[in-house]
Amino acid sequence: MFRKVFYIKVIIIFSIILLVSCKNNSTNPLLSGNNLTATITGSENSSFSSLSVSGNTSNGMITVIGASIDKKLTLTFSQSATGTLTMGATGNIGTYSAITSLTDAYISSSGTLIITQNDTKVVAGTFSFSGIFSTDLTKNITVTNGSFTWNK
Repeated sequence: MFRKVFYIKVIIIFSIILLVSCKNNSTNPLLSGNNLTATITGSENSSFSSLSVSGNTSNGMITVIGASIDKKLTLTFSQSATGTLTMGATGNIGTYSAITSLTDAYISSSGTLIITQNDTKVVAGTFSFSGIFSTDLTKNITVTNGSFTWNK
């Protein structure tokens, strides 16, 4: 169990390093058409609606981050992705965490990401996933009704 928590933390830290070191396009979703929304149930219950959406491309991957006042929801997937993708703890990843957290997050253990548009200007899709908390494997969430649009 310690090994699994360790690997999850390594993935989170690696993702953060990629985000910080990459081109970052951040925009106000109300002005740009960018959005990221979802329903969260389980150990945390809320409707998530981003106040800002940012994204970047690096090493063949796209990362889209929706941030609210106190939470963030992140999706990471292949830059060339289209159609239905399987989500998990590696590859196509979803995370949900406090906006200030660098390591503690709910990380997708299973789920579906459907890319409905991925061209030179826009990436958009829908998603749902089950997530396990990185430092307490007894905590879990279900993310449903997820949708996102990021104007690159």
